[in-house]
Amino acid sequence: MHTEVKSVHHVHVFARPTPRRDHGPRIIRSLRRNRRRQTRIVRKATHGTNDVNDDDDAKEEEESYEKFVHKITTPRVKFGTKIHRTLHHHAFSKHKSYAYQWQAFCARSERYDYRDVVSEEAETFLSAFHFKLEDGCKRFERDVKTGKAAKDWDAASANHPTLGLVAIVASWKATVEAVCGKPWLFEDEEEEE
Repeated sequence: MHTEVKSVHHVHVFARPTPRRDHGPRIIRSLRRNRRRQTRIVRKATHGTNDVNDDDDAKEEEESYEKFVHKITTPRVKFGTKIHRTLHHHAFSKHKSYAYQWQAFCARSERYDYRDVVSEEAETFLSAFHFKLEDGCKRFERDVKTGKAAKDWDAASANHPTLGLVAIVASWKATVEAVCGKPWLFEDEEEEE
């Protein structure tokens, strides 16, 4: 699934579905149980017509989901439960491009005030925002390296000094480097090895 980049008043926002709840240890177990339950319901609905390929697809889907949950919860496990608030405070106070992204993200959600960064819900919401932001930054950098950026991304807005994608990527990487000591917060298992 390729994610499109949408522009809201020249502020690039990366569209992905947001997690709706806190991904703490209890919730992870609950998510796994619900996922297994949904898989059983689907199997029952097919009335025994599953073959080996369907079972393999279900196992691959479950493994993929567990990898995603692991990837999104790893920063909270490694750096503490307030890592997203810490990153937000650092980035919001030092980088205008991050601040614009955050305000646009909150405006799109229409249910979240961008000034609320102290509640427990804020940590979850910031986690979703940081995940989307980093995913978009990685896609942009990958496209620049492969040469696809010229046709897939708008050059005028990408190179804008405060709102452009280059500024957004630089501000996010600088923040994560300053707080966590590594270039990306949500690292893939392949990247870590």
